[in-house]
Amino acid sequence: MGNMDIEQRVISVFWNKFQFHAERLSETQKADSLLNPEIGFKAVDLFVLYMELEKELHIKFDEKDVIDSRFDVYDNIINSVKRHLM
Repeated sequence: MGNMDIEQRVISVFWNKFQFHAERLSETQKADSLLNPEIGFKAVDLFVLYMELEKELHIKFDEKDVIDSRFDVYDNIINSVKRHLM
């Protein structure tokens, strides 16, 4: 699965679960916390996202993905998913 395919699958999860247009995030927003009020996610949303990505993509995140890689940042989420799928 290529990089663009992976990102498209993650974008689909954002839309299907939250009706959120992740593809519309600016480069600055992609590097910022999804918990930023400008973006509007809540901590519980990140938990739901975590669970849904594991289910939909058949992966298992580990502590490094959540804590060390900051699972609240879009770019980091994409990179974590790529590490598991490539």
